[in-house]
Amino acid sequence: MKNYNQRNQAVMMRDMIDMYRDYNTDSSIIEYLSNLAFSIARIIEENNLGDDRLNWDDLFSFLDQKYHALNTSPNAASSISDSKINNLYDTAKSMVTV
Repeated sequence: MKNYNQRNQAVMMRDMIDMYRDYNTDSSIIEYLSNLAFSIARIIEENNLGDDRLNWDDLFSFLDQKYHALNTSPNAASSISDSKINNLYDTAKSMVTV
């Protein structure tokens, strides 16, 4: 059951990052994704369902930072490196395709 749960989490994270990439200048969608990542992180933490490879708090942190930057200045948002989210995406993708 744990492998099934980990795969589902990986699919969900991968899809959320794909959505971020498609709508990375829309602050309302970034806010929604940020809130969703935060909620998932709390559910997983509370129920000990986490996988060390998928860090929902990191996804939340990135999206939250991007959301606030978009609302402050589009130039500030573009200066935030996507390397963290790219690493999360690569990890999630590798867990889905295995």
